[in-house]
Amino acid sequence: MKDPKNIEVLNKLVMNYITLHGLQNIQLDPNDPFAVYFLKVLSSGMLPIGGASNAMVYSISNDDISAPLADFYVPNSMFHPMIKMAYDFYQKVDDIDSIVNPMMKEQIKQQLGDIDYEEFVEKSVDTFKTCLCELLDNYNSKREDYNEIKLEVFNLKMQEAVEIEDYETAAEMRDKIADFKSTI
Repeated sequence: MKDPKNIEVLNKLVMNYITLHGLQNIQLDPNDPFAVYFLKVLSSGMLPIGGASNAMVYSISNDDISAPLADFYVPNSMFHPMIKMAYDFYQKVDDIDSIVNPMMKEQIKQQLGDIDYEEFVEKSVDTFKTCLCELLDNYNSKREDYNEIKLEVFNLKMQEAVEIEDYETAAEMRDKIADFKSTI
């Protein structure tokens, strides 16, 4: 994946994935693709989280981290596992607050200060889900497993829209699903 806009969305997805795992007090495996991406790219300051388009960033392929933004890419060998893990997490992320340790929750509330904990969690969940859907919408792959995830997330988003009676979004998702199915 090479598109700078998709890289920006991926950065937000990574940050929210890590944040939401942190709420659960789960330490990510150092080989987890999200942890690898974070450690090699985001935490090193090589790639801006907000995605300033003129910043210098680096490639993360084959441990070669020396290319400018135009040459930055996330190899499919990293991107596809990230999408799979993000999808697995997407399916349970709405219940995240129910699995947060009460002591951890209190510590987080203290760290957040004036920021409302529930609002923080809700925004992190919404941003995570939005970023995953946006990546799936904007990045096309020939991989069958990726396309199955894409269809499933689009269907879930359509169902969520129907549940909250947002029929315009539901219709948009229905049309995206139909368009996507016609191309695979």
